[in-house]
Amino acid sequence: MKYKLKGCVDGVLLARTVCFNNDENGIFLWNPTLKKIVDIPLYGPLKKAPKVSFGFGFDSVSNSYKVVALSLEKNDLKIKVYNLGSRLWTSPKVKRGLIDNVKHLSSSRFVNFEGCVYGLARAEITTGKTHYLCFNLSSEALTCAKLPDVKYASRRHLAVLYESLALVDESIYDGNLRHIRVWIRRRDSRTSCIFSWIELYNLDRGAKSFKY
Repeated sequence: MKYKLKGCVDGVLLARTVCFNNDENGIFLWNPTLKKIVDIPLYGPLKKAPKVSFGFGFDSVSNSYKVVALSLEKNDLKIKVYNLGSRLWTSPKVKRGLIDNVKHLSSSRFVNFEGCVYGLARAEITTGKTHYLCFNLSSEALTCAKLPDVKYASRRHLAVLYESLALVDESIYDGNLRHIRVWIRRRDSRTSCIFSWIELYNLDRGAKSFKY
């Protein structure tokens, strides 16, 4: 059995257990300060480790922590939400549209930022991570948007940097990390609903300096 960290909010960790002898997994919340563990009950398809991605965040409206489970079955994106206040799983409806572009969910860690949980996805199985998903913990609405296009990136993951959502692109050659690009998402000053990605850092580990 091994453990994977899937999220951290206010010092509370969401961890996932994966058993080697079967495909089933479990998830639990761990507060290292209080030395307390809370198991999250799973059922049916949520127990299948390769098919489900988990996120974790705090809903300021309901004043409750929530665990988000995303799964993709035959190009059908499904979502389940576990409310730690009610101790119940619910199934918010997924609106069609840009969500239809998602063909594969990333196993990389989800990021909690400004009341939303963010994760990466692909439009096609054969391409890299091309989109990001945003689940609003209060309205429980799921949206999808494109990431900046890059020519080559071995790994992509989300983070929070300078009070903004950030994207880190890593290029690996012969097993070594050779190139890093960091993007941050900025809100358009003319409207509060449109975002754009700005390249903040461009580091070539083979060069003597980097661009910013």
